[in-house]
Amino acid sequence: MSIDFDRILDHAADREAAIARWDAVAVDSPLMTQVARGALLSAKLHTAVFAGEFQGRSVILRHIARPNAVDVVTKVQLELERVGAAMRKGDCQINQLIATDPECGFMIVSVVPGVPFFEADDPALLSQAGRWHRVFVGSRREIGHLSPMHWHKKLADIPCNGLDGGDLALADTLKDALAVQTRALKGFEIARVAGHGDFAPHNFRYDTGVLYGFDTGTGAKVPLARELAHFMLHVALKSKDTVGAWGICPVQVDAFAQSAGLPRTEYGSTLRYFFGWYLYRSLLRYARNAGRREKLRALIQQYLDPVG
Repeated sequence: MSIDFDRILDHAADREAAIARWDAVAVDSPLMTQVARGALLSAKLHTAVFAGEFQGRSVILRHIARPNAVDVVTKVQLELERVGAAMRKGDCQINQLIATDPECGFMIVSVVPGVPFFEADDPALLSQAGRWHRVFVGSRREIGHLSPMHWHKKLADIPCNGLDGGDLALADTLKDALAVQTRALKGFEIARVAGHGDFAPHNFRYDTGVLYGFDTGTGAKVPLARELAHFMLHVALKSKDTVGAWGICPVQVDAFAQSAGLPRTEYGSTLRYFFGWYLYRSLLRYARNAGRREKLRALIQQYLDPVG
């Protein structure tokens, strides 16, 4: 097994920094002093998620330490208040907002039950995830036009991260293929929606027929195809087999896109473009992860096959 020690060390530093950031502001927050902070569940450069207890119940504690934390927490609060009531019942639900302290970048949300998305091991869940997204979006949907050069330019900002040899050449080939699509998709009509922010399987749990989503963002408008492509990438990375151009059974992809309300005209155009866009980003991002790199290599080769 290949171990990426750089990533392990980075994560350890992130954990220490997350706890230090909490300790630095907790004394100034009446709300934070009322919670019992538990285990650190995840930590990134400016954010952290902890388990905890508040008023006798188990909760999730989110702490955001960005310079614009007040604005972010306020927007997330409004977003959860907006969709929370509509997604409190049924088979597509969301974690509920309990309390916030925007000045300290802090919020408390409910714990969702069930097992992680992939542990449910149910092929039908992909379609349900698409339907979950459609319920989440609701009426916050509009017709727009794609500016693909905006997205293509972002690829130039990604460092190679040590990628070399044949994999670097493969990345260049993929980027060239995306450039061709970029020119073809200029002004293409798309569905723009209020996005989840990190629409991916790791932000879902499943319990007796109900799919629970969490860790939503501010509801910023994004191309629907981009949201779906991000979810599909994570599913493809976990798939045991690399099937078709998506690395996922095409029938499942169609059901997923249809249940999410993606226009049929976007299946082979913008959805395909953003899937390739995420493949490129991921190959560079995981350049030091041998196992992930091998899977991405296979997915990219499969993706490029219809182009070639």
